[in-house]
Formats: sequence, structure tokens, C-alpha cells
Amino acid sequence: MIKRMLHANVVVRDLERSLRFYRDVLGLRVLSEIGGDAEDPALGTAMGFGAPATYRGYLLGLGKGHEATMIDLLQWTRPAGHGEPYDSVNHVGIARLALEVDDVDKQYEDLRAQGVEFLSPPTDVHIPPVGDIRICCLKDPDGTILELIQLK
Repeated sequence: MIKRMLHANVVVRDLERSLRFYRDVLGLRVLSEIGGDAEDPALGTAMGFGAPATYRGYLLGLGKGHEATMIDLLQWTRPAGHGEPYDSVNHVGIARLALEVDDVDKQYEDLRAQGVEFLSPPTDVHIPPVGDIRICCLKDPDGTILELIQLK
């Protein structure tokens, strides 16, 4: 039934600040700008708002080609975004996004030097059936938890 994971959505408070983080700090590529000022009754219905919705955002690419996974950064303007991100990875729901990297230790050092907040240093973990991995968790500018994974 499900073919693949197409994208993950990250709702942000300040779109330009978050774009700088995901594009300039993490190195994701901008595929397109999305949304705008036009109200969209169909989107509002589909998202469960029951009223027209507006947002601004960017589709960001992970990987190459048409099979790339995307992250869409959205700043809802109507209705306005609200709430706080999960404060820990054991919160029920989608608690973190896992991003594969080639060298987790280098990314950790580079990102720490740029002031990125981490929950942990890189740590070796064994997860059957994946095997041995090296991981660490960090927070984006709004506090959304991201996990960096190096497959071994």
C-alpha cells in the first residue's frame, strides 16, 4: 500500500532563520519555495483546519534525483503556528528526524563550533537488524530534535 516516505514536515516560527539553519548549516538544498499569501480552502480542509489556510515555506532535498526525500519547512500564517516541539525523543508521536551522514564526529564538531545545541555527543549503538551505527541528537532553532546517523 505505502510506496515510500516522500517528505517530512517541520513547522517553524521564523522561516528565514530556519532556512538558514537547514540550508547553510546542515547543507540541505532548496528545491522550491512554496505557499504564499493566497488562501487555499482545499488545503485548510485537508489539514483539518476547517477554514482556508495560508503558509510560506521551502521544499528541501535530501539525496539525489527524483527519489530524493524532502523536508518541507513551513511557517503557517493562517491559522498561525503554535505550540512547542517535543522536548525529548521518548515523547509519543514523531519525536525526531533521522538524517544520515558520512562522518558523524566531523558533523558534530563542525556544528558545535557554529553554536548548535546537542543532546549528546556521538555514541556507538547496535540496533538489530541495522547493525552498528554512530549517532547523536541536536536541536534546530525552534528546538525540533534531529538525529545524525552514520551507518558502519
